[in-house]
Amino acid sequence: MFFQCLDRANVLDATDPKNGKIIGAQCRAENEKFEESCADSWIKYFKEKRLIDFRREEAIKKIEQEAQQREHKQ
Repeated sequence: MFFQCLDRANVLDATDPKNGKIIGAQCRAENEKFEESCADSWIKYFKEKRLIDFRREEAIKKIEQEAQQREHKQ
């Protein structure tokens, strides 16, 4: 639920202090529940994993687009 709230709030990086106000205003309850349910080390892990997974997906999309462009040129 916390990450779905971040999606609705257009927040990708929950570890970035710049996003603290948005998270506090729009996802306070979800964040509290998330932090109550997980150990501190897991909270950090899942927040960082979200960002890493997003970047990985973006890199895959870019590689696939470049491959399609190369195929069309041949």
